[in-house]
Amino acid sequence: MSRRFLIVGGGSMGRRRVRCLAANRIAPEQIRVVDVRPDRRDDLLRRHQVESLPDIETGLAWDPDAVFVCTYPDTHLENCLAAARGGKHAFCEVPLAIDLTGIDELARLAEAKGLVVAPACQVPFHPLVQTTKHWLDDPTFGIPLICHFVSGQYLPDWHPYEDYRQYFAAASNRTSGVSLDVVAMYLTSLCWLTGDRFSRLYCQGSRLSTLAIDGCDCHQIVARAASGMVLTYQSDLIRRRQEATLQIISEQGTIELGLDQARRFLAGTGQWETVGLPDGFQYEQCYVAEVTRFLECLEGHAEWLIPLEMAVEVIRFWRAAERSASIGGPVDL
Repeated sequence: MSRRFLIVGGGSMGRRRVRCLAANRIAPEQIRVVDVRPDRRDDLLRRHQVESLPDIETGLAWDPDAVFVCTYPDTHLENCLAAARGGKHAFCEVPLAIDLTGIDELARLAEAKGLVVAPACQVPFHPLVQTTKHWLDDPTFGIPLICHFVSGQYLPDWHPYEDYRQYFAAASNRTSGVSLDVVAMYLTSLCWLTGDRFSRLYCQGSRLSTLAIDGCDCHQIVARAASGMVLTYQSDLIRRRQEATLQIISEQGTIELGLDQARRFLAGTGQWETVGLPDGFQYEQCYVAEVTRFLECLEGHAEWLIPLEMAVEVIRFWRAAERSASIGGPVDL
C-alpha cells in the first residue's frame, strides 16, 4: 500500500496510531506526524523512524491520503474540517467535537468529495463486545429494556508517566467536561450495540475527590432511549481499580459485560453462558483492528462502523447532560 498518512498530534493517541499503522504494514516513510513539542518529535523519530512536521498546513501540503486527528477534543473538528477541505479522508479520535458548530459543513464536504470520515471508537473491535453484540441481535434475547453501565478509573493512572494536572483531561475548557472523551467513547459503544438513540436525560455532576481538576470528577446520568429503553450510567475519575461493566436486561434474559468476561442468562434455558477473553489477548489489538477497518474503508472494501450521525448524537447527548447538570432538571435531546 503506497498511501500517505498524516497524524495530527503526537501525544499518547498519536503515537498509538503510529503503532497501529506499523502493525498494518505501513512503512515509516508513509507517515508524518504534526506536533509542536520537540521531545515528542524526537521520540517519534527515535522509536518509530517517523518524521514530524511543524503544523497541519505543512502536513496537508505533504499531500497525505488520510489524516488521523489525535489532538485535544476542542480542536478535533477544526482539524477534520481542514482535512476535508483539502480533500483528505479523516479518522478522528472520540469525541468528534465538543459542540455541533461546523458538523454540517463536515458532512457536506464528505458527501460532495466522497470522503471517509471515521469517528473513532475501538470498543466494537473488542472480542467480548462483539460477543455481546451477537447476543443482543439474537431474537431469543428479546428487546432491551434496561441498560446499566458503570465506568471509572483514577485520573492520575490514565497517564502515569506524566503529571495528570498537565494532562488535557484535567482542564474542562479543553474537553467540555473532564470525562467527555471517556463518556463519549462508551456512549458511542452503547449506541452501536443497541442501535438506539436517546431522547431525554437527567444528569448530576459532582466534584467529590481531592483531584486538582476543573469541573466534575463524577457523573450520574439517567436517560430514556427512543425505543423506550432506560439507561443509568455512572462515570467517575476516582476509583483506583479500573472498571467498565455493562448490564442489559430484557424480559427474556440478562447480558453482563465486564473487562475480562461476558455472560448471558436466558429464561428459556435457565442457565448462564460465560465467555472469556481469547488466550493472549491484548487491548492494543482493538486499536489495530480499528485502523485495519479504516484502511479497508479507504480501499472501498468495508463500511465504517460508526456513522457520522451516531457521533453527532453522542455530542448532543453530552451537551444535554451538561445543561441538565447546570439546571438541575431533565433535558430533551
